[in-house]
Amino acid sequence: MEWISIKNELPKVGQEVITYRPLARETGDDIITVQKYVGGTNISKQGIVHGFDRWCHPTHWMPLPEYPED
Repeated sequence: MEWISIKNELPKVGQEVITYRPLARETGDDIITVQKYVGGTNISKQGIVHGFDRWCHPTHWMPLPEYPED
């Protein structure tokens, strides 16, 4: 899988994805994490408006891997 820039494409509302947040270190948070795209107007510490459910904004994302069903 390759990273998708949020400038090129956003996940579907309600979709959980793996995100890359290079500025998350400023708040002591993980730079790679799972987030849900909620489509709202969350604002990061840096003043970036984004639609993800965590404070620090991502710059890139990728879908979660599919797990085989039992």
